[in-house]
Amino acid sequence: MQTILIAIVGTLLGAVMSLPVAALGAANLRPLGTPGYLLARGLMTMSRSIHEIVWALIFVSAVGLGAFAGILALACRSVGSVSKLLAEAIERIDTRPVEALKAQGATPLDILRHAIIPQLLPIGLGTLIFEWDINVNRAAVLGLVGAGGLGLTFHNQLIASNYAGVSTVLLAILAIILVGEAISVRLRRRLVLWSFRLLRQKGAAAQHRKLRGSGGGGVVRSLVSQDRGRV
Repeated sequence: MQTILIAIVGTLLGAVMSLPVAALGAANLRPLGTPGYLLARGLMTMSRSIHEIVWALIFVSAVGLGAFAGILALACRSVGSVSKLLAEAIERIDTRPVEALKAQGATPLDILRHAIIPQLLPIGLGTLIFEWDINVNRAAVLGLVGAGGLGLTFHNQLIASNYAGVSTVLLAILAIILVGEAISVRLRRRLVLWSFRLLRQKGAAAQHRKLRGSGGGGVVRSLVSQDRGRV
């Protein structure tokens, strides 16, 4: 259970840390200009380049043994991949709402909250689920360096030469990974259905506004002219 909790909390913390990095690292935003953009891209690269075991060793040395070090390690490891995917998604968003808010003098925070986050929500949730699935696998082995989870139990059983206990821990790790994969697949499937419904509702709303914009007069005039032609 601790392994799953480490993965959940580490993923959520990494997602929160990824939001400002993604905003700074999006080429079409650059709220702090080129220096902020280069800093964000450097953080993305550093996070993805350092292995989670190395992150765990750093935080075990900093905060001591236990699950807290594992949470911090997963959070720092998740920042790189999550923020990179979010930044690329930001670069592909519809810029018309952003330009409209800029024309009204909105702050970068208001633009992010009202014009960018609503478009990124489906992509962000999908990325979060995928990253949590990966972090379940990572959390299962972080205990080998003292960062909590089943990896620590596995290490203790291996040192004690309790091979029956080692086999039990391996089976538990396999079960956790399989359960995490099943949950991830189910959540992604529901997210796809929700996104499809949302897009369909937006399409219907846009079509309704288009008809109201024309006042329906064109349709009425077309029908009247057809009736006159028949007469």
